[in-house]
Amino acid sequence: MRTRSAALVAVSTVTLSSIPALVGLGPTAAATPPGARAGAVVPATVGTATKTEGLCRTVDFTPRSAVVGATPTVVTFQVTASGCTLRHWELSLGPYDYYTYLQSPRATLRPQHDATAGPQAVLVDTCNSEFDCRTTSFPKGFTLQRRTTWQTGSFDATPEPVHKGRPISLQGRLLVVNWDAHRYVGFVKRLVSVEFRTPTGSYTQVATAVTDATGWVRTTVPASVTGVWRLRYGGSTIAGPATVVGDTVQVVP
Repeated sequence: MRTRSAALVAVSTVTLSSIPALVGLGPTAAATPPGARAGAVVPATVGTATKTEGLCRTVDFTPRSAVVGATPTVVTFQVTASGCTLRHWELSLGPYDYYTYLQSPRATLRPQHDATAGPQAVLVDTCNSEFDCRTTSFPKGFTLQRRTTWQTGSFDATPEPVHKGRPISLQGRLLVVNWDAHRYVGFVKRLVSVEFRTPTGSYTQVATAVTDATGWVRTTVPASVTGVWRLRYGGSTIAGPATVVGDTVQVVP
């Protein structure tokens, strides 16, 4: 981006005594405007200084993260600033892996390597009405995450029904996108929450489990009351969250 520095135009007040040729001649030496009486003191016309606008201060930008799967994700950015009339902004991630600006705020995210997941550096240029710009750096301002999901049909809570006090077996397979291979693979050694709710209640965590070498979770919980069981992965700085659809288990005496 090319920027220009704003210039403050300084205007000096001119007096008759400051002009050598007129010193000692008095105020009547200058031409008397029509309608003014002879000998009247004619006030000098003073110019008005041009005021420049202050530089913008970048307040924030949104969004601060994006989850990308095996296909590109389109993100629309917005930038806010204070202390100025915001005329233009530019934003780059990576830096410069992705670039957007006020007139074209959408960026198509299509990462090619898993290693690029995680916090990203962000540079934001904000420009005032005179197009004077200031650059603000956000070293870890944006998080690029790999999409996770539960393999379709993999989650099950058994047996149904189950006798009170007997174990309920839960299993499901957590997948994560592999950007290098453009497909989903088992997410290995990830901490997963085991959650339960009654038919009219809210989910609470009752246990945790860790995915195996192929992304599978297999664990058991004691049967207490009838309700809905589910598995939830909370996400991380490199991967988004994923929650499986719950499975109802009836508990009988």
